[in-house]
Amino acid sequence: MLDQPAERTERIEHRLDALDFVALDFLEDGDFYRRLQFEPTHLTRNRADPRGHWLCIGRGCCFDCSFCGGGSQSQNLLAGREGIIARSPTVVAADIERLAQQGVDQVSPNLDPAILGQVYWSTLFAELRRRSVRIGINNELFQLPAPEFIADFVQTADVSRSEMAFTLLSGSDKVRRMNGKFHTTQRLFPILGQLKAAEVPIYVYFSLNLPGEDERTFRETLRLARQIGQFYPPHLLKMINQLHTLDPCCPMSREPGRFSVHVNLRRFADYYDYCRTTLDLDPVRTSPAHARGFVRTGKPLPNLDAMIRQWNDFCAHQTFACFRVPLTW
Repeated sequence: MLDQPAERTERIEHRLDALDFVALDFLEDGDFYRRLQFEPTHLTRNRADPRGHWLCIGRGCCFDCSFCGGGSQSQNLLAGREGIIARSPTVVAADIERLAQQGVDQVSPNLDPAILGQVYWSTLFAELRRRSVRIGINNELFQLPAPEFIADFVQTADVSRSEMAFTLLSGSDKVRRMNGKFHTTQRLFPILGQLKAAEVPIYVYFSLNLPGEDERTFRETLRLARQIGQFYPPHLLKMINQLHTLDPCCPMSREPGRFSVHVNLRRFADYYDYCRTTLDLDPVRTSPAHARGFVRTGKPLPNLDAMIRQWNDFCAHQTFACFRVPLTW
């Protein structure tokens, strides 16, 4: 008799819980790898030799962001996975306790605990407090969390070693929705206010080249970046504006017409050649804005090089950590 969906999910969750996502003794230098995994902030700049660890708390996703090859439909096509298979919060807490005992300063969940529901994250945080585990948590927020999540996070994590990452993508609510982020700028600042009061370091991510972003919406992005920079303490803020490269099997790759793009990374060989090209150290290569696996087909096309220059000029005048985009490879 075939498993019912609930029984199959429970069986897979049990198997996932049985796997060891902590041990790195199979690597020649696992400790060096842990040092690479730590996400630094201004508050940790004087910490000697900090260590981090990316920890699997589940597999799958409930969103389908335009640029991501790990979204819900991609997972279904590649692995037959429906929804999220979450590891037990008790087992995850035990893993984090092991990491803390091994001297790890910061744990980075591979999924945002906030999307797994209040029962899940409240159980996880309560279990960490019960075990007296206070560790840094590097948490990428897939969407905007509830205030209750932030309050529980602050109560549980060692804020001085933690960071909250916001994938805002754009200053335009419309562009954000088009690419899979369903929160508004209006909802953002109350959350930032809550984090500011608790002195939590944050990392804000924008994107220059996703569908819908053009010179007009980019001005909204710059406006929002300025507002955040003026609102949030500079020693707690990092900000970046990225150029996305096409993920295999992401929505843009599967449905290019829907996003008004032409895709030129299709096969393994295409990605191999792309990676080999990006490793070329020739300083006079073309702008990286024009070699990301897809080309916008709408008219008029945005002037990405001009947008990059504006972003870099913005960064040059900030007192917080604001990362520039290289104009050449």
